[in-house]
Parts: sequence; structure tokens; C-alpha cells
Amino acid sequence: MTGTYRNPVLHADWSDPDVIRVGDDFYLVASSFHRVPGLPILHSRDLVNWSIIGHGLPWLEPEAWVTTVDGADWFLHFQDKGAFGRVVHLQPMRWVDGWPSIGAPPGQPVLSHAKPSGSGVPTAPAAGDDFAGPVLGAQWAWAGNPDPGWWSFQPGGGLRLACVPSGGDLRRLPNLLGQRLPADRFRATTTLRLTGARAGLTILGRSYAWIGLEGRTLVHRVAGEGEPERDAAPPVAVGDAAVAVGVEVTPDGYCQFLAGERPVGPPFAATAGHWVGATLGLFAAGDGGVADVTALHITGTSP
Repeated sequence: MTGTYRNPVLHADWSDPDVIRVGDDFYLVASSFHRVPGLPILHSRDLVNWSIIGHGLPWLEPEAWVTTVDGADWFLHFQDKGAFGRVVHLQPMRWVDGWPSIGAPPGQPVLSHAKPSGSGVPTAPAAGDDFAGPVLGAQWAWAGNPDPGWWSFQPGGGLRLACVPSGGDLRRLPNLLGQRLPADRFRATTTLRLTGARAGLTILGRSYAWIGLEGRTLVHRVAGEGEPERDAAPPVAVGDAAVAVGVEVTPDGYCQFLAGERPVGPPFAATAGHWVGATLGLFAAGDGGVADVTALHITGTSP
């Protein structure tokens, strides 16, 4: 056992965690709700550093209490953090008169603690993606049952998204490709080129905002809960050029959208979705056409 850790050990929406130990390895599953594929599976060697290894419906004994190889007991639980979802905390656990006592005596949650035994190295679930293929990274999920025609990989890297007909509300778009907000502070950037109706980068919950292309125009739109979209900044004609877009998210859940390095519009307050945290997503919509997306870069986080 070396070093200390700080909670939360997973600052993303890995809600309802269940965990087991198999030898020196720990496996955690979390709720996925409407996301496809479902039931994400994460792996760790020390209960602190986790990576996502896939999805599935394995047989796992549901328990958030786990015992390490050296016989120490630990407990994983979640904390609801609004737009960031239900983040995961790790607590020491001991037995007092036959009852579990979780956290520091007399049962107070710990913010920092000596690490469990194990051979883990600093890591975190994948977030950014170079879209090199041949399959989407395990961090991604669709908002509905996917159609193989919705996406393909480009030679040399990059993702092509087919523009799928929609009613205009991203909350009802099944071909929205999303992932959990990966940390309480991060920057996500990519480059888009569009031959279709519209495509962009979004932070989506019960309300949402996005930046991207509508035809040959750069737009930044927001939609309040139960409300239609409206412009959050004046549209800008860009011709047929590719555009660099991004978003910076701060620990208070505010999101500053970017065109290149230039802030666009006022900060947007992210909101949770239905039973899930907000989603960082990519989309393409319309009657025909495609959007080409370069690598998605996620910076400003730390394991």
C-alpha cells in the first residue's frame, strides 16, 4: 500500500457501482440507462485507478463492498453532482460489533485516505479519441439503438457521421454519439466539415447547447428545458471550410463554447439528463449528407 488517494476516484457518471475482485483484479459495472451499448465494465488493480474495458451483461454478484487480497474491506458508493452525474467515492470499511462501519470512525466519509493494496498505475477511463477505428472506443454510447450506417472511419483517421433526419431537438436524436463528462474541469476540441444540414459538438441534458455548422454557417444554439433552440450568438458564414470547435467545462458546471480559441456566446450552465449526468456529444442531422470529424481532444484533466 503506497501513497494516498482523493475522492471521488471516478469523477464521471458511473452511477450505481457494483464491484467484485477476481484474484488481483477488480471489476466495476455501472448503470447505463438508455445508452447503447449498455452496462459499462471498468477494471482496476487498486480500486483507485480505473479504465473502461467494454460493455456487456456478465454475471456479477451485485455488491459495492469488496475485500482486497490482504483482507482489507472497502466500499464504493456514488455522490450525485448534478450535471456531472453520480461520481464514485471509495471508502475504507471495518467491522464493529458485527456491523460494517464505512469511512473514518465513527462513520464519516473520507476525502483523502491511504490507498488500498494493489499494483495500479495512474489512469482514468478513456475520453478523447483519434477515431482510428476499427471500432468506436468503449467510452462512446448512442442515444438510441444504433444503425451501422450512422458512422464510418476515414482513411488516416477521423470519423464520418451520416446526417440522419430529425425533428431538430437534440434530446430526441437517436444518432447522438455521446460520453459522460470525463472530469469536473476539461476542454474538448475537434474539427468539423459538413456536406449536409447541420452537425456539431454538444453538452446535452434536460437543457442543451451546441456549436457547429448549419450548412455553411457557424452557429451556437441553446435550448432550455422544454424549450426550442435559439441562437446564443450571431451566426457566422464560413463557406465550405472546416471549422475548429470546442467547449471548456469548469467545476461549477458552466460551459464556454469555442470557435478555435475564441469564446462564442455566454457560458452555458449544464444540466443533468433523465437519471444521468450531462452528455458530451457529437451529432449530424438532416436529409442526407455527412459530417467529417477529426480526433476529439480532451485536455485539462488528471487521473
